[in-house]
Amino acid sequence: MSDDPSRPRATLAAVGVGLLGFLGGAVGVSLVSELVTATVGPVGALYEQWVFVTGFGVGATATVGLSLWASDRGLAFVDLGWPTRRDLATIGVGLVAIFGLYGVVTAVRSVLGLEASVSRVQMALEATPDPVAVVGLAALSVLVVGPVEELLFRNIVQKRLREAFSAPRAIGLASLFFAGLHVGQYGAGSALATAVSLATVFALAVILGAIYESSEALIVPAAVHGLFNAIQILGAWVLLA
Repeated sequence: MSDDPSRPRATLAAVGVGLLGFLGGAVGVSLVSELVTATVGPVGALYEQWVFVTGFGVGATATVGLSLWASDRGLAFVDLGWPTRRDLATIGVGLVAIFGLYGVVTAVRSVLGLEASVSRVQMALEATPDPVAVVGLAALSVLVVGPVEELLFRNIVQKRLREAFSAPRAIGLASLFFAGLHVGQYGAGSALATAVSLATVFALAVILGAIYESSEALIVPAAVHGLFNAIQILGAWVLLA
């Protein structure tokens, strides 16, 4: 698609839907958290991540569904479908690319002496190194985090931006938005450490955006995103053990 004169409106619409989805996810987290507290009581830090992931997934998905219904776009706007052989190959290439980029970014940070902020998931792993909780969170990363975040940030935000912008600009804007909304995940460190972490998230999001652009299938970036997170969680647990 070529650039369109209605860019400001397209940008506001995409960001608006993204923020609604994010806020819907926050409401979902609050509701699920209260339900768990009322029925089970306090849980460990890593199980709190289960609650967060589940609540955000339910809330964000429900909000996206409502926004699609209200805009008359419907489920047809969601790029669902069974993965083809090409999709499976793209998932494999995407995993190599995203881990390769992460390795390069980590090496550059090391050379420059830049420390990244510790994520809340890492903190939870250190506080609750329970094998069941770890494996469960890794599974939720594949089944919930990857699909829901890619639905919201790539299939909705990036796709809406793509209606008015070229592919590189749409990917860049969606990735910037995606990174900005991860402040809560990496905001525990210093301002510089948080900025370094968010820059890393932005770079990885660009890979996911490019994968979605090339495949036009939600399952491809969702699988790459979910597997990347799951492998990181399991790897961090192994190192801690």
